[in-house]
Amino acid sequence: MENLIEVWRTKNIGVVGDIVADIYVEAVPARLSREAPVIIALFDKERLIPGSAANTIWNIAALEAGVQAFGIVGDDAEGAKIRDLFETRKIEIDGLVTVSGRNTVTKTRFMIGDIHRSKQQVLRLDKESGKGIDAKTEKTILEKIEKAAPSIDAWIISDYGYGLITDKVLAFLLGERGKGKPVVADSRYELRRFDGVTALTPNEDEALKAFAHLTGIPQGHREEVIPDPASLRALVLEVGRKAMEEMRLEGLVITRGREGMIVFRKHAEPLSIEAYGDDEVVDVSGAGDTVTSVFTLALSAGADFADAARMANVAAGIVVRKAGAATVSVDELL
Repeated sequence: MENLIEVWRTKNIGVVGDIVADIYVEAVPARLSREAPVIIALFDKERLIPGSAANTIWNIAALEAGVQAFGIVGDDAEGAKIRDLFETRKIEIDGLVTVSGRNTVTKTRFMIGDIHRSKQQVLRLDKESGKGIDAKTEKTILEKIEKAAPSIDAWIISDYGYGLITDKVLAFLLGERGKGKPVVADSRYELRRFDGVTALTPNEDEALKAFAHLTGIPQGHREEVIPDPASLRALVLEVGRKAMEEMRLEGLVITRGREGMIVFRKHAEPLSIEAYGDDEVVDVSGAGDTVTSVFTLALSAGADFADAARMANVAAGIVVRKAGAATVSVDELL
């Protein structure tokens, strides 16, 4: 594994996706309000960390590989902060386009708790910019991707449903797979759009939703329909095999939380990997981004799908024991 890490330090990964600013507002409970049945909390601190595709980019930088960011931010304080954070990690941001009149997508989490104690999330406030991008922005993004492509060793598509991954952007990236470069997609809502990528890294719910015609499970009713773990695992196996057949994939990793992950490969039986670590999970936010980052880095360094997934599994087991969308370092992974 150490040899793989040494190789991936020489690689340059292109991440194309939806940039989000994750904001955490921490406060200390003070008293009950006389205006309404709510707690009054006193502000303690606020921090912004890269989220969604930005978290994937942040993870790759933390793992000491080269990374180029392709996405959009608004002409606002949050977008400027994302840029500044990337520059501190020497992340290439020429592909990060600032769109005038558009706000950066933000997810603000309000965390309440006493001093010196773990704080609990009581509210999340999202600020979006609608879905999709205009033709001018799409053209700019495509030009930047095409210009950088010769220097990219592997691609990650990080799709959180905000519309950056247009048909034209996707078509170009699928062409990169034809040149022998790994193209790994992580999509929250539209998994089946990514027919033809090298590999997919969905979680269990995303995979089952994408193939709901096989499972017969109404969305939001999984626990009512499938009461036992064995039946659920059988469905995941069925969905994974079907995805490999229908989507022209070389590999598929379905993450299953505390149940670990299942790896699907051509001409091989599915491989089950137990979750790394104990059950003391602090926060699962961003764990999928970490899986995709490490899995792609390992593939770019020459690992097979099984070893790449094993490394990603260990990385995920580390980050879920940290608060927020966290990263893992090379030393921690080793």
